[in-house]
Amino acid sequence: MNTSVRRASLINIVLNFFIFIIITIIGVLFSSLSMMSKALESFFDIITALVIYFTIKLNNKKADDDHQFGHTRAENIAGYTIGVLMIVLSLTLFYESCTSLINSENSFLLSPMLLYTTLFALAVKLFLYLYISHVLKHNTSPALSANKEDHLNDVYMFIAILLGFVGAYFGFYFLDALVSIFISLLIAKSGYGICRENIDFLMGKVADQEIIDSIEKELELIKEIKSINKIKTQYLGTAIQVEVHIGLDKRLTLEKAHRISHNVQENIEKINLVEHCFVHLEDY
Repeated sequence: MNTSVRRASLINIVLNFFIFIIITIIGVLFSSLSMMSKALESFFDIITALVIYFTIKLNNKKADDDHQFGHTRAENIAGYTIGVLMIVLSLTLFYESCTSLINSENSFLLSPMLLYTTLFALAVKLFLYLYISHVLKHNTSPALSANKEDHLNDVYMFIAILLGFVGAYFGFYFLDALVSIFISLLIAKSGYGICRENIDFLMGKVADQEIIDSIEKELELIKEIKSINKIKTQYLGTAIQVEVHIGLDKRLTLEKAHRISHNVQENIEKINLVEHCFVHLEDY
């Protein structure tokens, strides 16, 4: 596992656990539905952070006899599972918040401690978002990338919670339940997006056009190639598998054709994210 990615995933675990403990205690003490909803979501963040750490580790495990193309789908399987759990969590929060709003439950105790805790959690989440964004500038990790967006959602959630507290200060206590509903909808939206993205990768989504253009450029540099007949790509989790069909002069010896094929494979597998390249030789 890359050192910076490993460090980021560990910091992610520690800070999420710290936030969960603090906002759980404060949410229970002051009976804030929005804070207790966020505490439940923060507990999920801890699970997510742990899953990300272990799946990144598994994702970088070398191929073995049972998984001859490696373990690069590990992060996407974990990501999809996390997305489903987020949707289930959002439905639970939505139901509880609507029930509280309809029954006009008003046990919310306004306190400066709620404000301070929310501002602190907001600052931590903003730090995590910026820190992981910095790590991803030099590394590729779909799991961390999804987690970065989750931290940004958390920033929005804590801002919404602050607005709910402002409303409560002026006597509009129902805003606490409304903020909790907003949080549940935001969690559902994030969960759906994570599920959809990871399904695409698990189903063998085609590589980005930038990668395909890089493959074409590599093929054009080899003068013995007379034609580029076909380029097929698919994601194997976080890695890309490539299949190229190239036309060669039929008078070439088998030895020379094999050498060209080997050069094509080596050059294409040097492209970022490409791990497997299959070369089909055809008569030009």
